[in-house]
Amino acid sequence: MEEPRQEDAKLFSLIQTAADAGDPNAMYALGNCYAFGVNVSINIRQALDLWTAAALHGHADAVFRIGMCYALGTCVPQDTDLAVQMWNKAAADGCTEAMHTLGICHLNGDGVAQSTSRAVMWLLLANSRACPESGDLLRDLSQTLTDEERDEGVRLMSEWLSKAQEAAPPAPSAQPRQPLLRLCRS
Repeated sequence: MEEPRQEDAKLFSLIQTAADAGDPNAMYALGNCYAFGVNVSINIRQALDLWTAAALHGHADAVFRIGMCYALGTCVPQDTDLAVQMWNKAAADGCTEAMHTLGICHLNGDGVAQSTSRAVMWLLLANSRACPESGDLLRDLSQTLTDEERDEGVRLMSEWLSKAQEAAPPAPSAQPRQPLLRLCRS
């Protein structure tokens, strides 16, 4: 690990202080720092602990990362079913990476029944949230996709969006604090 610049070290210290104070965005960011070795040595166990703390506060991206740990068996027993459950929860809470990952799972039948229509649904949802990888995959799929699969994927997406809108809590009256993620964004 190379020495962090003074500015990065200050920012890392601020993130750590915010995480210690219970800020779920900071917990998630600090977990990413430990997972990817940003200003610290890689420590996946520490990252998982921080993501778990953030997830307990409802942080969708942290739930996704924990699901990845279960999918890969990293610091936890490998459990694809639990990983898929976590990705579904993270996607329901707005995590674009979870939507993209579920699209790939449905496309390949990894941990779920293979369904091109469901893959299209998840990839469309992720693409609508500016996930370029999902757009690329949809373009590739369009070469072999039947009209029925495409139409069913669009129908499933519309249905999912309607259910998500019905289940959404009322918007908060104040803007949430901006996360301290510049340094530790992955």
